[in-house]
Amino acid sequence: MPTPAYSIADAGVFRELDAQGLMMIEQPLAREAHAEAGELQRQLHTPLCADESAESIEALASLIEHDAARIINIKVQRVGGLSEARLMLAVARAAGLECWVGTMPELGVASAQGLHFATLRRIHLPD
Repeated sequence: MPTPAYSIADAGVFRELDAQGLMMIEQPLAREAHAEAGELQRQLHTPLCADESAESIEALASLIEHDAARIINIKVQRVGGLSEARLMLAVARAAGLECWVGTMPELGVASAQGLHFATLRRIHLPD
């Protein structure tokens, strides 16, 4: 596994970014670093956004358990389709997390799914 670009040891970099009034800092740590992301989130006012970390309902439960993000990027195809994405959206919103829809390189049908998903009322952030 490659070494991530940043770890909790780099928290000072993110505290400097925190002073810039950003909407979010997306996926600053490794995919599996949920506990470290929680530690980092507690040091910042800027919300962390889980992207690659939000790959399944199980991963989402771990992110919530560790308070590892305030925003979740749900990618319909990555999580297994619309049903799973809607379930993740409901769980994330029940936990008080903001949600937005990300995309990956996709064909028309997948793009249409993402667009449909992005129109749901509980999606609050633009892509």
